[in-house]
Amino acid sequence: MKKYLIIPALIVAFSACKKDKPVTPTIYGTWRLYAVISNSPDYVVAEKDKDSYQFNTNNQYVRITPDKNETRGNFNVAFTEEYDGRRFGTITFSNPKDTQAFSFKGDTIVIGSSIADAPSYKYARVK
Repeated sequence: MKKYLIIPALIVAFSACKKDKPVTPTIYGTWRLYAVISNSPDYVVAEKDKDSYQFNTNNQYVRITPDKNETRGNFNVAFTEEYDGRRFGTITFSNPKDTQAFSFKGDTIVIGSSIADAPSYKYARVK
């Protein structure tokens, strides 16, 4: 009888020790410009100058500029690598047609050109 009680107890014990897979972060949602990154220290953007992106699950986006103009189009993400919890890749926008490098971790996404002296833009997730 004890044998029959030990087996279910072992199953429960081993399943409780099973490591949960980490949740893969997603870029879907709304992102607001926070800072500009260049060769000098990050420049924190004034509230009146912030733009935002809304990335939707149907791979469509809306970019709203500080003067409330909207640009809409499709986007495509290609992840190329992951290091220390940060995912890297490219994001291609359809309007205007443009491909940018990006890195993504948690509630921060950095979108910018891979050109050496060009700035990158740091966005924070809007909650």
